Order: sequence, then structure tokens, then C-alpha cells
Amino acid sequence: MRVFPITASPSSFLFAYIAHDYHMLIYGAILGAMEMKAMECAMKLNLYLTENLFLDNPQLGFYIEAYSAMDIHVLVRFGRWHKILALDLPLNPDVMIYRASTLRYARAVAYANSGNDNSAKEEAKIFEEIRDQTDNTSNRYLHNNTVMDILNIKSLMIKGKSNILEEAMIQHSKYSVKLSPCRIIFALMSHGGSCSLYGMLLVDFF
Repeated sequence: MRVFPITASPSSFLFAYIAHDYHMLIYGAILGAMEMKAMECAMKLNLYLTENLFLDNPQLGFYIEAYSAMDIHVLVRFGRWHKILALDLPLNPDVMIYRASTLRYARAVAYANSGNDNSAKEEAKIFEEIRDQTDNTSNRYLHNNTVMDILNIKSLMIKGKSNILEEAMIQHSKYSVKLSPCRIIFALMSHGGSCSLYGMLLVDFF
């Protein structure tokens, strides 16, 4: 993009290819557990996919804006909850629909993992409000997937994250406690479970 700025400008068809290539680099680095390299690529991509770019070129929002959330995906994959909560929200969420919704999703997960259930629920509520804008999400894409479909999956993941530390985890963990009480209790503690949950499982075991 720096060497051939004309052919790689937002008005060029190749601009979308470049965003896609960065996408592949980022996920390759994630799969290789190369957190710093993944974030480096995501930040380089975001130098081009700015909010002003989409304000000035609204047509790009349909097929490129979703690539602007790759840095958030890196932080979620590596559990950087404090860094997620430190990210700025888009000034124009209607323009940056995917980034705005992905950040709300990530904030919900970050708060849930930090034990702040009330804030997690509030973020999840705002996420759902954005997800309900199907007129805006059904015609936007990340590669060959609609933003609407991706947000539907994220919605289930938020619900799953909330449930896994509550009733669902209790039911699935009771049998594990009987098999190996020390191991399952340690696992629950490692994942930020509540003291009341440990207590219920221990009472059930003993």
C-alpha cells in the first residue's frame, strides 16, 4: 500500500484484496500463537480502515468495514480483558457497525471473565440492540459471511459465556467432581468461578 498508493487506494478494487490479505495474516498469527505479530498486523490494517475512511466512502462499509475489528479479535483470543475495556468505542456506530458490535461483544466477555456480571449484561444488551439492526447487518460482509450471521453467532457465545459459570456449569460439573474433585475445583477457580459455585459442587460431592 505504501509502494503503490494509487492502485491500493480506497477507490481501487485491490483495496479489498489487501484488507483480506491482512485478515489472513492476522488469523495465521493467531493460530500460530503469535500474539504480538497478530496485533501488529491488525494495527497496521487499522491505519487504513479508519472511521473517517468510511465516513468519506460509505460504499466501502458494505464489504470492508468488518475488517476493522481484527484487533478486537486478537485481544479476545488471547484473553486481554483489560486492554479490551480500554479500547475507545466508535464515534459513529452506525458507520462502524461491525466494529461497534464486536467491541460490545468483547466488552461483555471481558466483564464476564472479570466477575462483573452487571456490566457484562449491560454490554450484552447494547450488543443485542445493534444485532437487531438487520437492515444494516444483512447487507454487510466479512469475506463471504454476512455480518448478521456473524453477530447471531456472537450472541449465542455471549449467552453461553454467561451460562457456563452458572446453572449449565453446575449440571455438567457435578459428575466431574465425583470423578476428580480437586481437578475440577481448580479448573473452576482458574476460570473465575464464584465461591458459591464451588460451595454447591463441594456440598454435592461430600
